[in-house]
This record gives sequence, structure tokens and C-alpha cells, in this order.
Amino acid sequence: MASIHPRADGPRRRMFSPADKLAHLVAYEQACETNEGGAYLRREGLGRVRWSV
Repeated sequence: MASIHPRADGPRRRMFSPADKLAHLVAYEQACETNEGGAYLRREGLGRVRWSV
């Protein structure tokens, strides 16, 4: 019996370079200045992303 990872056919984890992370952070902070931070995250599909360094 082969063991199959339960998420093997599920969604793939997105990878961000340090430059991408910085660009998103800058854009998010700018959006927050006009109370649009949440909208930015939803628009970019980042609402449930865990950022790691």
C-alpha cells in the first residue's frame, strides 16, 4: 500500500523572492494609508499567505 500525501494533488505553495516580499510590503503600506490594505491583499491573493524570512 503506497502512502500518498493528502495534499499531493492540492494547491501548490507560492514562493516569493525577497524582492517580491519587499515590493508587496511597500504596496501594502501605501494601500494602508488610504484604508485599502485589506483590499490590496485580496486583490493580490495574499489574504492567507504566511510570510517567512
